[in-house]
Order: sequence, then structure tokens, then C-alpha cells
Amino acid sequence: MKLPLRKADSHKGQNGKVLVIGGNEVFHGAPLLTARGAEKSGVDLVFVAVPPAQALPLKMANTNFIVHEFSGAHLRAQDIPLLLSIADQVDLVAIGNGLGKEPETQAALLSCLAQMRKSLVLDGESLFPEIFTVQSRNSWILTPHEGEFMRLFKLPGTAENVWKVAKKYRVTILKKGEIDFIADEEQCFENTTGVPQMTVGGTGDALAGITAGFWAQGLSAIAACHSAAYFWGRCGEKLAATRFSFSAWEMLEELPRILKEESIKMEKLPL
Repeated sequence: MKLPLRKADSHKGQNGKVLVIGGNEVFHGAPLLTARGAEKSGVDLVFVAVPPAQALPLKMANTNFIVHEFSGAHLRAQDIPLLLSIADQVDLVAIGNGLGKEPETQAALLSCLAQMRKSLVLDGESLFPEIFTVQSRNSWILTPHEGEFMRLFKLPGTAENVWKVAKKYRVTILKKGEIDFIADEEQCFENTTGVPQMTVGGTGDALAGITAGFWAQGLSAIAACHSAAYFWGRCGEKLAATRFSFSAWEMLEELPRILKEESIKMEKLPL
């Protein structure tokens, strides 16, 4: 596993800046957990774009988030200029968590993807087949669970199929499950950390944020996926040792401690 390296002489913003775009009238927690995942992974700055009703709760949940508002209750075409402007200020964008499936949201999302010149982590409601009609795109990481993988590719999410579609569409995929399958055009990995309690809602949203955070801090796309899946699973294992159940929020509180423990182990490894 790899962790980002923070230079001693770095200053604010040099260790990752992430924009999270998500939320609609119903799914208010998803973008918060994604943003929190990016923050807990170690990035310096997290920008969030959400519907107006969610802006104040996000500000109250975390005073470090830089929060912007959609023009209405869900993403629409009118919001694209704002999102492109914010994206110019960050290293990469995580999009889709809690966006919903309104037709105008999906249309706006496709238009946004076509115009955005940033690396993207796509999760949740951004994972529908039409995204591959976008011809001009930078690097993409897709983080589907089994149902989302089936929706995208009409295939079961086996290791063979994950690698097959990663090569076909030239993307990096973190397919979540009891065993995570992680693939890009050249390689495919398995991750076996994790526990059954991680089926609780929100763990996938948080993982998308952690993946984005590691990627923004300088790891390659495949290393960001592999490390995020591994360390997220380790968080679940540690909590499961003493608790019958837990939430994604509680797991995020554990993440920095897990990362510190692992970084100390890495420092002790022989060169």
C-alpha cells in the first residue's frame, strides 16, 4: 500500500484540493460523507457544491468546507458555469454522490462531464451508461458497487469483467464488494480488507472521497483506489473488533489513526 508524502516546506493547498459535487432533495448525507472522506484522507482544502437546503448543514458540520450552492433543489444546466469555475481552483473533482436521477440532473451532468478538464472520481448517480458518450475526458476513476456496475456494463462485477471494461473504456475502476476489484488498462488487484458491517449506508460515499483525496495528494489513480480500499477496510476491521455495529461517520473518525499507524509501519520497513 502507498500513502501520500507531505513535504516539510509545503503550504496550504499544495497537499490536495478536491471539489465534491452532489446532493439533492433526499440524499443530503452523501456529499457530506464524500467531503469528509477527502478531508480525513489528508487533503488541504475541500470545496463542496450542493443544493441550497444542504449548504448550511454542511457549513455547521465542518467549518473548513468551502461550500457553494446549486441554483435549485438539484443539479441543473444553470449550475454548470459555477461548477466549472470552482473546478478551475482544485486538483480534481468527485461527482455523483446523492445527485439523484432527475432527467435534468442527468442531462446537466453529461454536459458538465464533457466540459470539465479535471480528473474525476465518479460515484453514485453519476454512474449510468450514457457517461461513456462523452468523447472528451480526462482521467476517470469509477467506484461502483455491484448494482451500479451492472447498471453501467450489463455484466456481473467479477475481476475478469472489471479489468475487461477498464481496458475497453480506458478508466480506472474500484468495484466495491466483499472483495474489492481494482483495475486499470494494465493491471488488476484484489482487496480483501473489510467486514460485513460496512454494508451500512454511506460507506461507499466516504470511500469515494478518500479515493479522491489520495489521488489529489499525488498517488496514481490505481494506487489511490488500492490504498483507499485497503485502509477503509482496515477501519471497519478495527471497529468491528469492539463494536457490534457502527456508521460511516464513525469509520471516518478512525481513518486518520489507521493511516498514522500504517505510516509508522512503512517508515520502519528496510530500504
